[in-house]
Amino acid sequence: MIWAHTIQLLDNINLSAAELFLSRLANLICFSGFVMAFGMGFAHSLNNTRSKNETALQVWKQPLTLYLAYLVCGVTYLTLVDNRPLSWGWGRWMVPMTILYAYTEFLATFVFFSLLTKPLRSLFTKVVIAPVFLFLSTFVALYLSFFPPSSPLVPILPVLIGYHKGAVFPLVYYMPWFLLGFWYVRLKLTPNVAVAVACFMASLPCAFFLYVEGELPRRDPPQAIWLMAAAFPLYLLFLLTSWAAKSDKMPAFMLAPGRQPLFFYVASSLVLFFLTYLFGQQNHAFLTNTLIAIALLSGLYGLTVAVEKLKRKAIRLTGPTY
Repeated sequence: MIWAHTIQLLDNINLSAAELFLSRLANLICFSGFVMAFGMGFAHSLNNTRSKNETALQVWKQPLTLYLAYLVCGVTYLTLVDNRPLSWGWGRWMVPMTILYAYTEFLATFVFFSLLTKPLRSLFTKVVIAPVFLFLSTFVALYLSFFPPSSPLVPILPVLIGYHKGAVFPLVYYMPWFLLGFWYVRLKLTPNVAVAVACFMASLPCAFFLYVEGELPRRDPPQAIWLMAAAFPLYLLFLLTSWAAKSDKMPAFMLAPGRQPLFFYVASSLVLFFLTYLFGQQNHAFLTNTLIAIALLSGLYGLTVAVEKLKRKAIRLTGPTY
């Protein structure tokens, strides 16, 4: 994802066919993967007694943090990349999420995922333990993707069901990925041939569309064929990450973004916004873009290591808090 953002922000000029395809492939699988991982994490949290006894502050901490990240990314993008002066003119659209500006739509959707999951945990549990409800909810979500609203002038609506005005990740359309992640953990499933075949069949229409049209289907707002397309790539990615989680040979450098996804998303976006402001978009070689993304990832990893060391040092000096 960081590599794709590097391409989109710092280059995006005369991209090679390989760069364009890989960038769109990252768009195809990243958000669905994050939503599925969120569902899996939510399922694991239900077995945690601490999560069942959270205070109001603890319950609101995650959505408020995500909303703050949403505002920071939105303001920074508009001022540094779009070169717009600070103004309530666009602030009045951003704050209530009436219009989702570039690189905020990802965070906006997760604000509402984090708000809804805990109050609706019993409903989600009933859905995933009954295959017919899981199938119906998936069918409804995919069916609704054919009818996004044409006007963006209703607060929060773009986050929930999208619009035709720009990039968006509607919660309702991507909800099946959350439910599938929840279902996978709740039923303690493991990778098998049946799952692999089902994922392959779900991705097949997109592969056929790519073969016929020479391009991936529409993402904004996402079509059903787009929403299903991530299934097989995500299955392969899940196999890889499952192996990595069990392996002691994976460097911490590779695992850090998965442990602190919000930090890596926001920090990498802000750095890329600032670099775009300083240097604008230039025509870079594929290798140059890749090296920039690796350097950015390495710098953020180094920062997280330094912060963790400071935290451990503070705990040793002051003692743990309970």
